[in-house]
Amino acid sequence: MIGRAVWHAPWSFRNADSAFFGARDPMQGRTRRDLIDEYCDYAERIHEVYGDYKGGDQYGWPATVMLRPLLGLFHGEPGTARFKDVLNAGASVKGCNLREVLDNALLEIPLYVVDSPAL
Repeated sequence: MIGRAVWHAPWSFRNADSAFFGARDPMQGRTRRDLIDEYCDYAERIHEVYGDYKGGDQYGWPATVMLRPLLGLFHGEPGTARFKDVLNAGASVKGCNLREVLDNALLEIPLYVVDSPAL
């Protein structure tokens, strides 16, 4: 059940390691925009390694697969439904650029949510 909660609302688990294990909190002061930027860097590294693996798009796998982990990032926040709609529409375009799709989707979320740091 926790796995489902993490999948649907990952931001709510941003402090789990520090809360349960006393680990240094790597998310302290970081924003969801920071997380998205790092994810795009990760996707670009995947593409460098795998290229157009398994008939995927620019990132080795179809963009819908690459963007799926980000669908719940703004769970419960204003604009979430539109964010998901823009992600899904952009990801369905063959050869789309993930950064561009995510930048367009972020326009649907208020800046105070996108740029609010993790506490």
